[in-house]
Amino acid sequence: MRQAECRIFLIRVLLQENRQYRNLQIPVDEAEQKKLLRSFDVRPPHSIGKKFLTVQDEYLQEETARKGITDIIGLTPAEPGIYLWHGDITTLNTVQL
Repeated sequence: MRQAECRIFLIRVLLQENRQYRNLQIPVDEAEQKKLLRSFDVRPPHSIGKKFLTVQDEYLQEETARKGITDIIGLTPAEPGIYLWHGDITTLNTVQL
């Protein structure tokens, strides 16, 4: 699936999950779709299905790849073992510490 298709699929599943949102229209604008998808970040912990999780993982992996990854090796420590960094924490690779 392309990113737009993944995003629409994820939004549809989440809208159907809650009765009060079932008639909500999905925005046409990509930025508004992303904002709507992010608004579902807080939800009760219950099963959602394997397909949803697979599509969500695919979607989020691609979004992270588009942002780019900052590797800790390229950063200078403020003190030994202490790094200061300003940016999107989901794009920070600290595996090599």
